[in-house]
Amino acid sequence: ALVINNEFKGLYLLCEQMDEKKGRANVGEDFDVAVDKEFPFLIEMDLNAYKEGVTGIDNFYVESVDNHVEIKYPEADERQATETSDVVYDYIYEYVNAVFTTIKTNEKVEVSFRDEPVGFEDLVDIDSAVDYYLVNEIMQTTDNPYKSIYFHKTKDGKMEFGPVWDFDFSMTTKLVAPYDKSYIEDSETLWIAQKSAIYQNLFKNEAFYKKVAERYNEKSSAILETYNEMKEYKDVIDEIALIDAKMWHGSTGEFQYDMQYDYVRLFLMDRYNYLNIVFAKSHTEFLALI
Repeated sequence: ALVINNEFKGLYLLCEQMDEKKGRANVGEDFDVAVDKEFPFLIEMDLNAYKEGVTGIDNFYVESVDNHVEIKYPEADERQATETSDVVYDYIYEYVNAVFTTIKTNEKVEVSFRDEPVGFEDLVDIDSAVDYYLVNEIMQTTDNPYKSIYFHKTKDGKMEFGPVWDFDFSMTTKLVAPYDKSYIEDSETLWIAQKSAIYQNLFKNEAFYKKVAERYNEKSSAILETYNEMKEYKDVIDEIALIDAKMWHGSTGEFQYDMQYDYVRLFLMDRYNYLNIVFAKSHTEFLALI
């Protein structure tokens, strides 16, 4: 609850910034371009990444998924680059393109930093891809197929999906108050599986689908736990949240606040019931949905 000079300015959520430090992506490591063959990185895939910095230095295009990537770490001044060589940029570019090429073709590719051709499982932590998908699908993060898609890698590890980020356009809200019942229909869609070029390709692989279904059924009770815990959370913030809602919405503030609370809980329950059905299906039946 932010108060400046005795004037209430609103109720805010504080969160960590996305970076390479310990306790966050935790990929900040020492490296030597003269010795090392592989390097750590933190990158963001985003349709607007080409606007950040200079293409060929700070960002690049990935044709196999028709999207752009910004290098968050190491930045240009951290990469020990020379006027004629940027070994770390070249490595990240080759690694990322290899990942999404092999996802799309389901075939191994040759890369300069490995002695043998590599496939998806050689380059990517698959469990992270499974969890990243489920978090965004459960929350139905509508812009995730296109933007704010993070990946990270330690020097000697595989690329991992995440951390998860950017949930303002999630749970079908789209920044619009849900006065109608359209959310009921929206909650019964597989938005990420249908819209994401990455997951469209991954789900062609039956083994990957089975991993997702198994993981969902293992963790789905967490949706119910969240549903139940929301009442306790609401009790904690209730008084100040009502003041906040009235500040933004005036006389309709209390209605808006109560409605959004009910909406989120309804969405979670509808999502839980729908996904329970989805991830009980065979691979062939699932593909028919997307």
